[in-house]
Amino acid sequence: MALHYDQGRGVPKDIAISRKYCMAAAEAGHVDAMFNLAGFYHDGNGVPKDEGMRYVWMKCAAIFGDKEAGETVKTLMTQFDPAKLKEQNQKAYTLGNSIYPKSKKGW
Repeated sequence: MALHYDQGRGVPKDIAISRKYCMAAAEAGHVDAMFNLAGFYHDGNGVPKDEGMRYVWMKCAAIFGDKEAGETVKTLMTQFDPAKLKEQNQKAYTLGNSIYPKSKKGW
């Protein structure tokens, strides 16, 4: 549903609703939604632009098995100083641990 609202496929285009559906899917353990949610934060699309949250969601997608997300995380890691990177990794692991019981993928 998120993509339908994002692109206006059969429904009026509505970024806020798209982000809402994407967030719900990501929090339920859907890896593609995690990856897409990172894009929302990168672009500032329906949310404030936030490279930290982009990293957190991309890291979750990578840990849950998305290879492209893993490559992106390697690049994003260079944007943070060591203390900020540690903080972002902790956020990603905390988020991942909250998602794991709901997901079908291993953590």
